[in-house]
Amino acid sequence: MVDLEQYRQEVEVFLGELDKESYLHFAGHKEEANFSGVYEKHKELFARSAIEEIQELEEKAGGEEKRRLGYLLLFSMEHFLGQEVKEIQDQMAMQEARAKIDVQGQEIGYRYSHVVQMNEPDPERRALIESRRVEATERELNPNYVRLWEQVYSATRDLGYESYARMFSSLKRVDFQQLAQQLEPILDRTDDLYLENMDHVLRQEIGISLQEVRRSDIPYLMRGKEFDAYFRAERMMEVFYHTLKGLGVDLDEQKSIIVDAEPREKKSPRAFCAPVKIPQEIYLVIMPSGGQDDYEAFFHEGGHAQHFANVSSRQAIEYRYLGDNSVTEAYAFLFDHLPKNRYWLERMLGIERWERFLRFSHTLNLLSLRRYIAKLQYELKLHDGTPLEGKDELYTEILSRGVLVEYPKEMFLKDVDESFYCANYLRAWILEAQLEEYLKGEYGEAWFGEKKAGDFLRELWSYGQKYRADELAKELGYQGLDIDPLIRQADDALS
Repeated sequence: MVDLEQYRQEVEVFLGELDKESYLHFAGHKEEANFSGVYEKHKELFARSAIEEIQELEEKAGGEEKRRLGYLLLFSMEHFLGQEVKEIQDQMAMQEARAKIDVQGQEIGYRYSHVVQMNEPDPERRALIESRRVEATERELNPNYVRLWEQVYSATRDLGYESYARMFSSLKRVDFQQLAQQLEPILDRTDDLYLENMDHVLRQEIGISLQEVRRSDIPYLMRGKEFDAYFRAERMMEVFYHTLKGLGVDLDEQKSIIVDAEPREKKSPRAFCAPVKIPQEIYLVIMPSGGQDDYEAFFHEGGHAQHFANVSSRQAIEYRYLGDNSVTEAYAFLFDHLPKNRYWLERMLGIERWERFLRFSHTLNLLSLRRYIAKLQYELKLHDGTPLEGKDELYTEILSRGVLVEYPKEMFLKDVDESFYCANYLRAWILEAQLEEYLKGEYGEAWFGEKKAGDFLRELWSYGQKYRADELAKELGYQGLDIDPLIRQADDALS
C-alpha cells in the first residue's frame, strides 16, 4: 500500500537529485552522468505496484486530490519509462560528451561544434561542420536512439497503451491531434508573411536567399552577429538585473538563484534551468556565445528561474515540481520576447533604430513557431505505435515543409524531446501571446517597467504549476488557449 505523503516527499528528493545530476553533467562539471544511480536509489517510486495504486486512487478521487494525483500519475509513468532506459541514457550522455568531429584537421567537441558553427562566417565551412555532426549522429548515436525508443515503446505497451502518443495525450490531458489541427492553420495563414520576411532577413543579414539557404546556415543566421554591438556579453547580467528591477524584483536578494555562465568545452550549448529545490536552490545555466541569441536564451531560462524562485513554499509538492510544464515555458517565453519589444530595446539597450532588428527577431520567432508545429505533426507519426522504418523520410518531409529549409533525415531521432514536450512549447507559445496581450492592455506597451505588472506576475508564479495553461488563459479573460493573439503578434510585427 502506497503511503502518499511519504511517496510525495521522496518524489521531491528524487527530482532534486536528478536535476543536480543534470546540472553537473550538462554544465560540464562532470563528464559521466549517473542518472541510472539516481533512478536505482529511488526505484520504488516507479514500481508497477505503486503506479497501479496511484492510477486507481486517481480514478476514484475528486476535486483537488484528483488534480494532485493526476500530476503524480504523469510523473510516475514518465519516470517509469526513464528507469527502463536509464543505462542507455547514461551511455549516450557520456558518448555525446566525449564525441569529437574532424573538420579539415581540426578536432571539435560534438556538443561544442554547434557553437563553432553558429559563429562561422564561411557558409561552406558551416555546411562541413554540420555534415560532420550529422555523420557522427548517424554513426555513433542513432543505433542507441533506436534501441532507446524501441525499449520505450515496449514499456509503453506493457503499461496498457497502444502507442506513446496515446499514452502522453491521456496523461497530460491534452488531445495532441486536436492541438495539431488547431495549429495547422498558422502554417497556411503565415506562409506569405514567412516567405517574404525570411527571404528579406536572409539576404540582408547573411547574403543568401531563401531558395539558396541550407539548414547549416540557420544557426549562423540566428546568431545575429550584426547586432553584437547592442547585445554585449559583459552587459547581459546588468540588463537582466535592471529589467527585473523595473518589475520590482531585486536579483541581489534572490540568493536561491545561482547563475552559471562560464564557458566549458563539455558544457551543453543548450541553455537550461535546473530547479534542484523549489524555491530555494535554482541553477541558471548558459553557454556564452555572445549576441542577441545569447540574451534571448539567458532571458528564457531567467524566466524559468524567476518562476521557480517565486513559487510559494506552501504549495503542494505536485504544484512546485510537477503539473503542466506549458505554464513555466510561457513565463520563459514572456522574458525571451522582451528583446522583441521596441520600448525595452530603447530603455534597456539604448537602441533608437530598432526596425531592422525587430524584423529579424520576429522572423526568427515565426521560424521557431512553424518548426515546432511541424515537430508536433512529425512526432505524432513517429510515436503512433508503428515501426521506426521510414520515419526518417517523414522527418525530412514534415520539418522541411514547416520551415521551408531541407532537414537531414539522420536527425529524425536526435531532434525529438521526450514526453511530447513539443506540445508543451506550443501551448506555452499560445499562453504567452495571451499573457503578453493582457499585460500590455493592463499596464501599457512598456509593462516590464511597472511594479504592478511584477506584482501580478509574482502572484501567478506563486502558484507554481497548480493550474494548467488553458485554465490560466481563462483567468486572463479568454475562452481557453486561443491562437488568434499568436497570429496577431506575428501580423503586427511583420506585416
